[in-house]
Amino acid sequence: MKFKNHSIRIKLVILLGVSATMAILITSLIMGPYIAYTKKEESLKELEQLSLISSENLRAAVAFMDQQSADKMLSHLSKDKTIVCALIFDQNNAIFSSYFAVPQNSLINIVFKS
Repeated sequence: MKFKNHSIRIKLVILLGVSATMAILITSLIMGPYIAYTKKEESLKELEQLSLISSENLRAAVAFMDQQSADKMLSHLSKDKTIVCALIFDQNNAIFSSYFAVPQNSLINIVFKS
């Protein structure tokens, strides 16, 4: 049966269905990237706040070269599954302490394969 042979009621239902589908599609195309961008910005803000707090707490450990305290403080990062690694550098830009959520070899493979 052709479209022109249907009643006006059927044509209106089809038209409303098509327009609703198009509205949902357009909204999804606009909101998807916006939500992804917003999530990224929120994650970066949380990470920045965490790094500021951690740096204040680790300042004394670095000043007194207390590596055990620094390692202990970094070990608490394991509770946040989004943190892959953290590095603390001393005054000479040498790695003073580090935290890796996965073995270092796995992390290197992840970074270079991405």
